[in-house]
Amino acid sequence: MLGSPEPFAIAGKPFIALYLFAQRYHENMPLDDLCELVAQSIYDTICIDGDVGGKIRISTIDPDEYHESLDRDVRRSIRQWGEPLV
Repeated sequence: MLGSPEPFAIAGKPFIALYLFAQRYHENMPLDDLCELVAQSIYDTICIDGDVGGKIRISTIDPDEYHESLDRDVRRSIRQWGEPLV
């Protein structure tokens, strides 16, 4: 998945976030940990590149349902810039 993002969409400045994500990603991560890693990677990308910004929205899609994470849950999972992934 990391080498070829299809069928997933990557917009904006994906390479910083993808690099940060790849540093901590491992197979069989629990879904909650994976969502936190995605949010943290996006947050750190925003802190590194001033052109990136906006609200971080995380959704999970599986064969049975679509679930959008609440804003407060996304914010709670992000460590402040004092503790970046790298």
